[in-house]
Parts: sequence; C-alpha cells; structure tokens
Amino acid sequence: MGRMRSNTLLWVLFSSWTIQTQTQMRMSPETVQQWSDTFGKQLLALSNRYSGAQLLQKRMAETVEDADFYHEYNATLEFNYYNSMMINALDVDGNNVELGGEFPLEANEHFNELPVNDQQSVIQVPTNVYNKDPDILNGVFMSEALNDILTSKFEKDPTLTWQYFSSSTGFFRFYPGIKWTPDENGVVTFDARNRNWYIQAATSPKDITIAVDISGSMKGLRLTIAKHTINTILDTLGESDFVNLIVYSDYVRYVEPCFKGSLVQADLDNREVMLSLLAVNSVAI
Repeated sequence: MGRMRSNTLLWVLFSSWTIQTQTQMRMSPETVQQWSDTFGKQLLALSNRYSGAQLLQKRMAETVEDADFYHEYNATLEFNYYNSMMINALDVDGNNVELGGEFPLEANEHFNELPVNDQQSVIQVPTNVYNKDPDILNGVFMSEALNDILTSKFEKDPTLTWQYFSSSTGFFRFYPGIKWTPDENGVVTFDARNRNWYIQAATSPKDITIAVDISGSMKGLRLTIAKHTINTILDTLGESDFVNLIVYSDYVRYVEPCFKGSLVQADLDNREVMLSLLAVNSVAI
C-alpha cells in the first residue's frame, strides 16, 4: 500500500508541475492559483483516502484480536446467524428456515448488478462443515464485531468491492451480504481455507525441498500416491514460498536442471514446470 501511495502521489505532483510549466506564460496568476488550489485539494483527498484505508485495516485487525481475546468459548452456545445459503428461504409451511430469515437484497451497480445487502455481512460454510458446530457458532458470534467495521470501510471508501474474513474453523464472513447459490447437487464446495490468499496469510513463508524416490520399488500404487502427495504439497505453496524438486534412484538429479543448486519462487509457473517435468521425468514418474 505504501508503494502504491508513493507512486500515485508522485504522478499527481509531476502532472501538476508539467501543466503549470507549459502554461505559465499563457495563464493569468488567478488561473494558476485556482489550478494550484484544485490540485492541492485533490492531493490531500488522495492522501487521506489511502491513509484512511490503512487506518481501517488496522482497526479491523485490532477488532478481531480484541473480540477473540475477550470471547469466552461456550460449548453449548446457541446462536442464529445469517447463513448465505439459508437467507430468504422458506420451509414447506412458509416459515423462514433455520439460520435463514428475511434478508433484504437489492441490485447494486457497483457489484455488477448483483442483489446485495450493503448493511450486513453474511456467513458461508462449506457443505462438509457442520454449520452449527460449536467451533463455528463461537467463531461466528465472536466475529459479529466485524460487521460494523466492514460497513464503515465501504462508507468511507465506496471504491471497495468485496471484503471478507475467513476462520481456520471453516466459516467465511463476507460483505456485502449475498445469497450463495450451491451447485446443481445442492453442494457448496468453496472453502476459503484452500484459497491462496488464506494460505499465504495464515502460514509463514516456507523453504521446501521435495525428494522423490523413482527407483523400481516405486512402481504402481506407490508411485500414484507419491505423485498425488507432491501435487497436494505444491498446491499449498504461494509466491512467498520457495521450493525445488529432486528425484533419485541410482543418482540424484533436479527435475529442472535450470533450478539446480537453488530454491525457486513457488509461483504458478514454476510449480507447473515442476509438475509437468515430474510427469515425464526419467522412468515416467
């Protein structure tokens, strides 16, 4: 954010200086002063906007930390929250379903005309996670404090789009609230904990060397398991991580000679290179 802010402010300053230099011989002092005042106000607004965004981000982090610190875990907690799958859903008797309720939605141009609620965040829970598990209920209850922060951020900076918070227990709070549509089988497979942004934020940067046995003993099922495991490991890495892949049988070698003797950034391109070379390398691992 700091770099973006510096570059943006530099551009504004440079542009205003250029315009004034080119036009100072043809403009009256009053016009120059007017332009100067205008650019000054724009510059101040830009500076306040970015510093304000940083302040709100800090406030959000502090709110989560405080809420978690002061929340006392309750294994028998009963708490109804807005589940994005259940909102505005009715049972056979025409009553709101559990974890649902009336949730006003209105098409919003800023969100590509999606029906949203810009006054309330909602919760999404993957189908394979019980939505009333005590860990989920306690986490959702604790994170209710975020709702005011999320709405406040959007009011102060309308250029923002989606804002969200994900918990290690599996629930995903996002703003503005929308109704989540499951797949054709009624299943919600989305799990924020598998997203790259969550993995990078929740874990420290890693340096990993993967060594794979490609000798004759690794044929068949063992080979299949090894390949699947390597795929899974690489999929959890992000651009903050560094990795290399080594295979060995009678001797040791790197799957990519260009990566020999070093760890490379685990970005998408490098991971794909390793996986493709692993598939064809030597004894067709």
